[in-house]
Amino acid sequence: MTKFLVRLRGVLLALVVCAGVPQMAAAYNVPGSASANVPEITEVATGIVMRSLKQNVHALRQQSNGPIVATQGTLGFGTGQVPLAFSLDHRTFDSSTLDGRFDVATLFIGGRTDGGMTLFGGLVGEFGDLRTPLDAGRIEHSGFGLVAGVDYAVSDAVFLTAILGGMALDYDVSRGSGAFTGSFGAKRQFIDLSADYLTRGIGGSDMKLGFGLLYIHQRNDGYIESGGATVAPFTFDHLAATLAMRNTWGHDGGMRPYVDLSAQIRIAGDDGASAAVPVHADRQARLMIGVERNAGRSFFDVGLGANFVNDSYSGLDARLNYSFRF
Repeated sequence: MTKFLVRLRGVLLALVVCAGVPQMAAAYNVPGSASANVPEITEVATGIVMRSLKQNVHALRQQSNGPIVATQGTLGFGTGQVPLAFSLDHRTFDSSTLDGRFDVATLFIGGRTDGGMTLFGGLVGEFGDLRTPLDAGRIEHSGFGLVAGVDYAVSDAVFLTAILGGMALDYDVSRGSGAFTGSFGAKRQFIDLSADYLTRGIGGSDMKLGFGLLYIHQRNDGYIESGGATVAPFTFDHLAATLAMRNTWGHDGGMRPYVDLSAQIRIAGDDGASAAVPVHADRQARLMIGVERNAGRSFFDVGLGANFVNDSYSGLDARLNYSFRF
C-alpha cells in the first residue's frame, strides 16, 4: 500500500509538471506576447531617439558659437541664459505585428566650444500604446532616461558624433483580448557612433552623408501573467549599421526643400526570448520630405516621413523642428 501511494504521488507530480509546461510555453510562444514584440519596439524607439538628437545637432552646427537652444515639436522656452528645449516626435505604426502610436520627448541642452566641439545632453522620455494583432494583445509602456553626447568638427566637411544614453522603462502587456495580463520593468543602455560628410549634391544642392553604428542592450524583468504563467526575464542585444542621406536645395535665408533618407540594418544581436515566432526589425528605413530655413540665430525644419520595417510599410511620422540661439 505504501509503495502504491508513493507511485501515485509520483504520477500526480509528473502530471502537474506536464500541465505546467504548456502554460509557460503559451506565455513565451504566442507571437503577440511581450517577449516577441518588445525587441522590435526597442529597436524602433531607440532609432527615433537617435534621429531626434542628431537633427538638433545638425541645427547646432549651422549656427555660430554661443549657447544654443534646440526645440523640436510645438513648445520651446528658455530664460535667455540657460538654453533649454522641449522636443516631441510622434510616430504611428501600421503593420502586421504592431498597430498604434509612439511618442518620444527630450529636454535638450547644448553649446559649441571654440575648438569646434559641440557638447549636448539632457533627458529623454518614451511613451507607447500599441496593439499586437497576431495575439489580440496590447503593450502600453513609458520610460525615462539621460543622454549625453559630443559632436566634433574634424573639418568643414567631416563631423564625428558620439551619443550615450540609459533609460528605465515600465511595460503593461496583455494578450488574448485582455484575458492574460502582466507588468514588468526594464533597463536600457545605448551608444551611437557616427560620422557625417558634407558635400555638394545634384544641381549645386547641399548633401549630408552619414554612417554609423548603434548598439542597444535591454534587460527585461520576469513577471507572472494573470493566468498564472511565469515569463522568465530576458536580455535583448542589438547592433546595427546606420546610414543617412539628406539633400537640400536653395540658398540660406530662404525656404529650402529637402529629401531625407535613413536606414538601420541589423548586424548582430539576440532577443534573448524563447518566442516561437521572434520579431526583429532587421531592416528599418525612412523617406522624409520637407523644408528648412536657416536665419542665422534660428533654424526651422518641418517634414513628413514614411517608415518601412523589413521591406514592409510600417507607419508615418511628422517632424516640426525649431532651434534658436539666445
